[in-house]
Amino acid sequence: MLNNTENNKSINLTGATNESNDQGKIDNIVVPNHQGQVSHIAVDIGGSMAKIVYFTTNEGLRGGRLNFEAFETDNIDKFIRFIESLVSTKKQLPSSNFSANQTSSKDLKERLNHDVSFQTNNNDDIEDNSIKFPEDSPTYGKPIIKATGGGAHLFKDKIEERVKVKVQTEDEMECLITENENPVFESIPKEDMFPYMLVNIGSGVSIIKVTSETKYERISGTSLGGGTFWGLLHLLTGASKFDDMLELSKSGDNSKIDMMVGDIYGTDYDKIGLKATAIASTMGGVYRKNLNKTYNDADIARSLLYMVSNSIGQIAYLNAQLHGINKIYFGGYFIRGHRLTMHTLSYAINFWSKGTMNARFMRHEGFLGAVGAFIKADPSILPDKPAHKARGGSITENFIYTQGLAKESISGLGTLDRLSSKLLPLPQLILCSHNPHPLFKHQIKNKAKRYSSSINSEGFNYNPDTFDLLNNVSLREKWISNLENNTENIIQMANKGKLSLNNILKTDTLIKFQKMYLEKLQTAKLIPSAFGKLSVRILLNLREQSLSEVGCTDLFLNTKILENESSLALLPNILKNLDDIKDTKELITTLIKGMLIGNMFDWGSNEIQKMIQSEQYTIDFKIFQDKIKFESSFNNAHILVDKLLTNKPYKKALIFVDNAGADTFLGVLPFARFLLSQGTSVILAANSQPALNDITFDDLMNNLIKVAQFDEIINKKINDGSLVVIGTGSSNPCLDLSRLNERLVLQSHDVDFIIIVGAGRAIITNFYAMFSVDSLKVTVFKSSITAEPLGGKEYDSVYTMLCSKSKFRPCIDLHSGKVKQIVGGTLTDDNESLKENFVALESSAYYANLYKTHSLTGGHVIMLGPGNEQAAIEALSASPGILQIGGGINIDNAQKWLDYGASKVIVTSWLFTDNKFDFSKLERLEKVIGKDKLVVDLRKHSDSWVVAINKWQTKTDLEITEGIEDLQKVNDLSNGKVDLTIGSALDIFGGSKIKFSDCVKWNS
Repeated sequence: MLNNTENNKSINLTGATNESNDQGKIDNIVVPNHQGQVSHIAVDIGGSMAKIVYFTTNEGLRGGRLNFEAFETDNIDKFIRFIESLVSTKKQLPSSNFSANQTSSKDLKERLNHDVSFQTNNNDDIEDNSIKFPEDSPTYGKPIIKATGGGAHLFKDKIEERVKVKVQTEDEMECLITENENPVFESIPKEDMFPYMLVNIGSGVSIIKVTSETKYERISGTSLGGGTFWGLLHLLTGASKFDDMLELSKSGDNSKIDMMVGDIYGTDYDKIGLKATAIASTMGGVYRKNLNKTYNDADIARSLLYMVSNSIGQIAYLNAQLHGINKIYFGGYFIRGHRLTMHTLSYAINFWSKGTMNARFMRHEGFLGAVGAFIKADPSILPDKPAHKARGGSITENFIYTQGLAKESISGLGTLDRLSSKLLPLPQLILCSHNPHPLFKHQIKNKAKRYSSSINSEGFNYNPDTFDLLNNVSLREKWISNLENNTENIIQMANKGKLSLNNILKTDTLIKFQKMYLEKLQTAKLIPSAFGKLSVRILLNLREQSLSEVGCTDLFLNTKILENESSLALLPNILKNLDDIKDTKELITTLIKGMLIGNMFDWGSNEIQKMIQSEQYTIDFKIFQDKIKFESSFNNAHILVDKLLTNKPYKKALIFVDNAGADTFLGVLPFARFLLSQGTSVILAANSQPALNDITFDDLMNNLIKVAQFDEIINKKINDGSLVVIGTGSSNPCLDLSRLNERLVLQSHDVDFIIIVGAGRAIITNFYAMFSVDSLKVTVFKSSITAEPLGGKEYDSVYTMLCSKSKFRPCIDLHSGKVKQIVGGTLTDDNESLKENFVALESSAYYANLYKTHSLTGGHVIMLGPGNEQAAIEALSASPGILQIGGGINIDNAQKWLDYGASKVIVTSWLFTDNKFDFSKLERLEKVIGKDKLVVDLRKHSDSWVVAINKWQTKTDLEITEGIEDLQKVNDLSNGKVDLTIGSALDIFGGSKIKFSDCVKWNS
């Protein structure tokens, strides 16, 4: 059930039933025979609805599940009885449940996985099992329930008396924001998130402005909310249940109740942009049409829903305008994934903003406050609680049992499974960029349609998914059909004995899996947004969840064992043949072809499955030698060959491996062995848990130990720590590089070469992923369904090398309110020795717009002394989110500059006390704005990097030639890791040695 870094038990589903209401929505999942313990309970009691979040675990196992329930507040006794049932199963959890260790017994295995007990930046041992829980933890003493919402105060005494617990109330606004900002739950990059406005729609509406992880304020609200809709509709129709009311509105026709623009004008009112179908007066049609007529309840419900939603949408937009915010998120139980409600709010924001803003919605939007209170109940989930590092985890949504799904729903709500390890972004992953993606021009050239929203001509945001199945109906239907066939192939292979099931996992178990998974695929057909933003990765993850749910945790285990054994038997001879190749270029080329051919041995491919069924499958590279098109438009292997021949070796390579057997041991391992022999350290990253025939990190370690017994290089590199194996934290044939095992992330901080192997990891996901270091994607288009949308053909090889490159970063130096270039070292407090190289006639906004027009990012605005604030604000306003700001920045004004539009703040002098760096100041500032928004200015002095303070008066010895060659020099020396800013030598600043156009050309 849980995709943890260890084997885990599923919830006991014997006798499980779904309690459904009249509309077929799941209200409760009843699991009578599950013995899991309830460890944490948090509630959010509003004026209309009481929501509860509780966390269940299996004793002795890591991870757990976050469950959601809701009751009408009028039925508070039923709500309390439910809490009583949870508390009766609640018991203290041993801290070892949350240990993050991965144990090894053999010496070589320990060296492969050598960094078991690793240190965090806070010097907290991840393996510390002697955790001391705080007194407010639910595992300490008397059971504690964290509660938020107005009802938390109203019913506090009643709950404490009835349930015999201690209720600790938490601030409602803080809980809303806590849930939103916690990195365990968030799926929105921080760079794209702040500032934003949260419109929480419960009985009433609260509007909150959020400018950072810790700074927020309630800026407005309205009494017109979900309670208004509920109350009025009950008075008018007699309906009493909120879900019934929402269901009623779906079939209604508001034009029979409302006065429409067409009723007044007979047609559209084009002059002011109003369509005939726009509402002119809510319920105004009643007295115009027939006062004595009996009106349909559904029509009334739809009219009221539009009235409330439209009003909230307009109020939200006006507040966003007033506060200069362009991101509006809606939450609250009123929404409930209801298509009509979400459409109306979206339409209102789009209409009033004239298309410049979009409404955004949270998943589990009805439980924001309850989840925030849950985080308060379980401090281990917070990133700033070093005492609880060993208990940290991450959350993933499991859609096996989904609430809130009906034909007209926008989405359903899955349970949230908590993984025992934290999942963090790969350090070298570029999460967002304002520069066009390098493959964008390639797409246009090959006339490939764009199936992902992650890249466009204006910029790039990391999205692991290449294919957007939510908005592309044709591609969605093709993939669902493909996976239906793939599932049937798996059943057929099992029937023919190709999948060796053990005594417990009979074929009928696979039939249960087939039924469960096909039902999910049908749901995706009918309600494409049911499982979030639909992608191939989501569909494949549903397959793994379905297999796990019926007990098939490693369906291909015996197959992988046989393939690994067969591959290891062939490996000594292959390594000998490779070692006999004396020409290095020929050797590298042979290794490249070996990686591509090896990746064809993928049991997830429909073609391979057919070969297996027809008894034609064998591990023989000759089978695919002639099929693969090595010379394809996706293959630029010559770049890697040239680099490996001419450049110094990479320091450390990170290789994400794919399939067990030939792919990993006959394709990837020989290439990794070559890198090791050149002096490069290698991390092999494999799935933490099984998925199809993908190799797991446990299997990889065990088989590498066998390789070490006959290969001296592998044996030596394991022993000296140059070769290690780490789990990715994933159990999916795809890969989300923003959610990786914390240990892998920490070990990868100095990686300068990233290799991603396999179609699931390099095509279906991460085809557009960009990195700050050199990267290589290795696979083959094994089907037309992946090739054609990207402009490729079946069997085209993908060997795509992207090299990191030093960039030109622009600058705007401000002095006395003007853009200037000042001779280094002449700027002092009294300005007596000031020497100016250049004083611009144009404003700071002119330069900001110039940089924006040419897609130049990462530049900075520096305020050299007083009198520059207005010019700085103008520059940031002209190019929001692109320029950094420095000069006089401190803890009191840093957030203000971010609000003005700075992408980051450059802080230097304030961090020093008596000319000594004050780490306590840095920590305080980080808590206010977050480390992602903070830059400390470094300058080269003597043989070390030092911090320049006091208006750059520190001397430097960095010699430059004042030519465009400097960019090439810096690129070569830093291997593309260091960017360069050019000042007075640039022609736009009066210089004659470097053309601005040449710098733009260099970057592009």
